[in-house]
Amino acid sequence: MPSFRRSLFLLLLAPLVHANPAAEKHFAEKVLPLFHDKCLACHGEDPKKIKGEFDMTDAVAFMRGGESGETPVIAGKPDESPLFKAVLRGDD
Repeated sequence: MPSFRRSLFLLLLAPLVHANPAAEKHFAEKVLPLFHDKCLACHGEDPKKIKGEFDMTDAVAFMRGGESGETPVIAGKPDESPLFKAVLRGDD
């Protein structure tokens, strides 16, 4: 796993999938590529170009959310989580 992707994994989601090899594999194969393709160009690859004040490269910044003030993940309610809804959007 490239260092940036590994860092993102360790910062954001390792606590959720730690000790669950199937979840870790799913994250590495499905979630990280999705984040890379849909999210990180605007929210992480270049700190000077972070859009909407939503930085996905740091766990604290990630959970703080962006300028909307919404927490990106709602525990126990994934369908209501802004991050989940954003991934489902069809726009770039």
